[in-house]
Amino acid sequence: MGELYNIAAGSSDVNRGHLREAYYNDGAVIVRDLLPLSMIESVARLIVSLLKLVDETLWEACPADLTKHPVKAASWMLVEAERRNPGSQATIYDAIAHAPLMHKLAACDELAGVIHSILSPQIMIHPRLIVLMSMPKETWHLARWHQDFYYNEGPESTCTVYAPLQYTDIRNGGLIVARKSHNRGLLVHESHDLDVPTKWNTISPSAVAKFDHPTQIVMNPGDVLFMHSLTPHTAQVNETEDVRFTINLRYRDMRDEKFRNNNWRIGDTSEARQALARGNPRKGRYNEAGS
Repeated sequence: MGELYNIAAGSSDVNRGHLREAYYNDGAVIVRDLLPLSMIESVARLIVSLLKLVDETLWEACPADLTKHPVKAASWMLVEAERRNPGSQATIYDAIAHAPLMHKLAACDELAGVIHSILSPQIMIHPRLIVLMSMPKETWHLARWHQDFYYNEGPESTCTVYAPLQYTDIRNGGLIVARKSHNRGLLVHESHDLDVPTKWNTISPSAVAKFDHPTQIVMNPGDVLFMHSLTPHTAQVNETEDVRFTINLRYRDMRDEKFRNNNWRIGDTSEARQALARGNPRKGRYNEAGS
């Protein structure tokens, strides 16, 4: 499948043209060990704190050996909350997006430094500050082959940040990214009958078959994927017993001429939003969890 351009945090390439060049050539880059583990764990602790508010008995019931590990505790508590009260995941998903911690994280120096190198010194943070929560074995919420631009609009260069809270690979549903396929522009997204049901409008299987460089992403906590909004990618089914958590943010270039001339307003995304509003056959299950 090949590999993405990736470098270690602190490398001189982060502050030079190499990173920007790789971003626009490949459509995605990875910076290893960019976020401190303390920051990763703070997001997990936020999830735990919200779950305590939803049901204070969840923490009491959490196995003692897991309470020492924020990400593991958050996973166990979310699975248990959803078992007790289907729809709990949606509640937590929505609450996280408004948490002060997520605003602080989105504006942190570690991410801003790379974004400025890739886009420009003047950026806009997308208002939806997300933590993706891929539940074990579930499929309806999975964002199969798609381009973020279809769902979010804005400048085509818009950068998606994907930063997992735990080791992520094919087993727990890590991304496959179609390197260099962002150069094909926006592809048609429609409802398709896939191997697993999903509410998302997706790129057709025939178009996916023509991608030359599909790349399985393997990441550790602290690693960050920076991805062009036209880069096709797909999540996979989480085959483990743990929730896969991923910080998911987006940044727009305010110097983009088309975006600036449109007074920094985005285009119409109503078709995409209608797709995301489709009801789950398993009533009450999960929110727009994404990739």
